[in-house]
Amino acid sequence: MFHFVARQHAAAGDPCRPCAASWTPYGRLMDDTWTTHGRRMDDSWTLYGRVMDATWTPYGRRMDDTWTTHGRCMDATWTTNGLNILHIIS
Repeated sequence: MFHFVARQHAAAGDPCRPCAASWTPYGRLMDDTWTTHGRRMDDSWTLYGRVMDATWTPYGRRMDDTWTTHGRCMDATWTTNGLNILHIIS
């Protein structure tokens, strides 16, 4: 049992930390506000560590009505395959 606990501490990177249910495997204090990646988790954080509000996509790009899912600036002058439609018309 002692060796198992010692290995857990070594995996956490700090053999001097007390082993308790409140510690993550990464050596950080675990409560409901921490993600598995070691960042503080509240409603404003994504799993990728970026501030999440209605203006962020799952890919970490700022999302508003002018962005496509492929990361191109989308307005009425862009086609779905990325060509500027004004150049095609003119």
